[in-house]
Amino acid sequence: MQDLTDQVEKLRTIFIRSSTAVPMADEADANEVLQRYRNIRDASDRLFDLLIVLENTGQTVNTLRALSSHFFLANVLDMASEPIAEALNNIRACLPGVVQADGNKIPSRPIEPSAPAIAQVDAFVRHFDNETEWQEAMLIGRALAVLKQYPFSNAQTKAVADAATRVKRLGYSFSIHSGKYHLVDADLFILAENGHSRRCVTPTTWVFA
Repeated sequence: MQDLTDQVEKLRTIFIRSSTAVPMADEADANEVLQRYRNIRDASDRLFDLLIVLENTGQTVNTLRALSSHFFLANVLDMASEPIAEALNNIRACLPGVVQADGNKIPSRPIEPSAPAIAQVDAFVRHFDNETEWQEAMLIGRALAVLKQYPFSNAQTKAVADAATRVKRLGYSFSIHSGKYHLVDADLFILAENGHSRRCVTPTTWVFA
């Protein structure tokens, strides 16, 4: 399991600074933010320019997917992280997993049978320490989220969050680390995990995600 602790804290800081600098209460605010771009496609292209690099940063679109799921799950505990999950999910949805060898986007057009194959390489996501780029990216992601362009839709993560909500209502305490809940149990209870029930009997720390 990848340790996401550092990325989580940096992303939360980026989101808070963005929300403080540019409050966004409704679709009118979101559309005002996006006015600087010609359309949604242009905003998506801007996210590519801001965040995609050829240098191996250790972060890919899959890292953003994992972080988005983490924040969605964290919302069960803090009731404040879902907007981060939604903004990040909208950013992720606009980014490719691979690019051309020169770093450009792979053209989204029909491929001619006689055309040579396009060399592809993995796309990496810029470090969160690049605050200028990430602040603009987060602003776009927040606006797209308010407009519900790419709603968070990971069914498994949603099922786990629902199970955690039920466990929380039963009075059990737990934390979240790198996209997984850690529950210290001292009694017998039934835990719904990925849509299935699991009986936990021995007092211990249970991890479910």
